[in-house]
Amino acid sequence: MRWRLPRARVLLQGPAWGRRFFEWASEAAMGWLMQAWRMTVRDWRAGELRLISAALVIAVASVTSVGFLADRLQLALERDGAQLLGADVVLNADAPVGADIREAARARGLTVSDTILFPSMVLGGEGDAQRMQLASVKAVSPGYPLRGALRVQRPDDDMAPADTPAARQALGDYPTTRIPEPGTVWLDPSLMTLLEVAIGDMVELGDSRFRVSNVITLEPDRGMSFVNLAPRLLMREDDLAATGLVAIGSRLSYRLLFAGE
Repeated sequence: MRWRLPRARVLLQGPAWGRRFFEWASEAAMGWLMQAWRMTVRDWRAGELRLISAALVIAVASVTSVGFLADRLQLALERDGAQLLGADVVLNADAPVGADIREAARARGLTVSDTILFPSMVLGGEGDAQRMQLASVKAVSPGYPLRGALRVQRPDDDMAPADTPAARQALGDYPTTRIPEPGTVWLDPSLMTLLEVAIGDMVELGDSRFRVSNVITLEPDRGMSFVNLAPRLLMREDDLAATGLVAIGSRLSYRLLFAGE
């Protein structure tokens, strides 16, 4: 360093101490800057600053990317949140929802639909070829889903079973506004494979037998709860009582869907 504290005291004692103090301060500042520059050049040549610079670039890029992704996810949820729920609002309960809530919702101009979810064993095939598989059963009422649309292999105007392999291969992916007809069920493709059944075959659920009338390709409100990890069987809520699966101790999840204009 080019200055010492005693010299500063001498500069302050003269008649022109203001000018001398300014010169001393300028000289000291330039010395500090030159020292800082020499240290910066030394560290840059040693590679330490390059590593710090790279780390700063990566940190800024990571924070920016995460923020951008969070914004995109928020926009997507705001746009498609209702379809992910199948409604505007969903009421979950472990017991049937009372009629007073439905009546109050309808009095306010809301559309209401019911779903009941529970795990159960499903049997397919006959005799020695009969197979059993755990399925996630969903019983729905007319109007389901209130937001979004189910997609199935058979369009609404052709609900008859496919009787030939060529007809089965011609099936596509269609949106539908219906739910299964009485006495019929819709299955996930994986469940049909596990049970080794096809459209038109019969499956057993509880005390009842149902005909497979369609294949589910997309279910808008399918969540990631434990019961939904099993392949889906979709049926009418009206057919649920005949299965004998609704009893004391049954693990049923009741969902009441609401949607407004």
